[in-house]
Order: sequence, then structure tokens, then C-alpha cells
Amino acid sequence: MTAPIEYLAFGGGAPSLALAILNAWGEITPRAELIIFADTGAEQTKTMELLPLYESWFAENGLEMVVAKSKDGPLDDYVRERSLPIPVFTPGGMGQRQCTDKWKIRVCRDEIKKRYGRNIPMVAQLGLTYDEVHRVKDAKVKRDRNRWPLIEKRLKRDACDEIVKMAGLPVPPRSACYMCPLRSNHGWKVIAAQAPADFDKAVEIDELIRERSMATRGTPVYLSDHRKALRRLYSTAQASMFTADDPTGDIEACEPGYCHT
Repeated sequence: MTAPIEYLAFGGGAPSLALAILNAWGEITPRAELIIFADTGAEQTKTMELLPLYESWFAENGLEMVVAKSKDGPLDDYVRERSLPIPVFTPGGMGQRQCTDKWKIRVCRDEIKKRYGRNIPMVAQLGLTYDEVHRVKDAKVKRDRNRWPLIEKRLKRDACDEIVKMAGLPVPPRSACYMCPLRSNHGWKVIAAQAPADFDKAVEIDELIRERSMATRGTPVYLSDHRKALRRLYSTAQASMFTADDPTGDIEACEPGYCHT
């Protein structure tokens, strides 16, 4: 039987960064053979700014990172020009979510296939923390396996921040696409305050998808679960009020370990 390829799904946030650091320090065995950052094309600006620094640290510590992208192009272009794979909110509920599968999970799998061949079993190291143990899920392909090393070590999210600091690296903000509808109320306030350019892009998407939906279906859609326009709910003038990352976590419809890590 072919030996599986073990890789680390790097989201750009503190948990998956801490997981990579622990791999580099020999604290995770077996060690990941490759770190894959699936770039959706709609990542937050700060995440992309910090990425070269982390990639350099990985290389210095014997870990290879690759940035891989979806065959469908950038997620925000797809939303603007084609359809809605993101789970927007409607008056009657919440739309289907296809974004994590197409822009994260498949991208990682395709990269492994490209490097090691088809039909190779895979083990994905995912960055869920011990306080998220209830979100653990098996891999969707039977021959593959998900692994949760931070949970194995009973490490919570605050411990991940400390590991990042011990490595001499800046602690990143919680990773997510700038327009992600699974962001909590406080999370929207934080991005409006700390990343106004990203928030303005989210406002643009919010208004575009609602205008298009009204024209084609007569039904409004929203990025916020309040089902109101982002521009009316939050303001980039709130910088002095919201300076901390979201302490409450994100809506748990997110695919565990691939997004918000």
C-alpha cells in the first residue's frame, strides 16, 4: 500500500502558524512534508502581507510552503462575475456554502496530486484548537485522513499566540476572506476598524450581490447575518472602539480546519 503524504493546511492565522512552528521544532510527528496555503484571491490584506515573512521562517527551519490557487480563479472575481458560492443570508435563511471546498480543500488536494501523483492517500494536518474539539470531522474521501495535532496536545487558541511569539514572529489576525459571511458581528466591527480597505471591498461585494439578486430573483441577500447592508451596520470610523480580534469565535458552519485558522 502506498504511504500517505502528510501536509499542513495553512490558513494564515495563529493556530495553523503555531502548528507549522511545532512541526519545525520537531514537536509534531510525523512531520508535515509540505505546507500548503490555498490562496482564495480574497484573503485579508494583513494575511497576505505577513505571508512572505512566515514563508521565509518556514524555509529557514526546513519546511517548504507552497501557495496554491483554485482553477476557478479568485473567489471575489467569481462572486462578482458568475455566482454565489459563499453562504450569504436571505430573508428565509442561509445559502449553501461551496467556497471552502472549491477554494481551500480541492486546492490542497490538487497540489498534492500534482506533486506526488493521483490516488495518493493524504493526511491533512488541520489547525483546530482544543477549545474547538467538538468541530472535528473526518476527511470526505475515505482513503484520506484528517489530523488535529493541536487538539492532540490539548492546546487552546491563546496557547497558539504564545507559540508564535516564542518563535519571534508577529501574531496574525484571525484568517478569513475579507467578505466572509461567517464572520461574527464583532468580527465585522473589527475588520471595519482595523482593515478599512478590506471592509470597503466587502461593502462593494455586499451591495453588488444584493442588487444582482433583486434584479434576477426579487430577493435581497446579505453578507451580515443581521440581514442589513454592511454600510449601515458598521463603520470604518470605529477604530478606537474595536481594536481586538474577535474573542467569540466565528459561526461554526465554517469547514473546520481550512478556514479561520
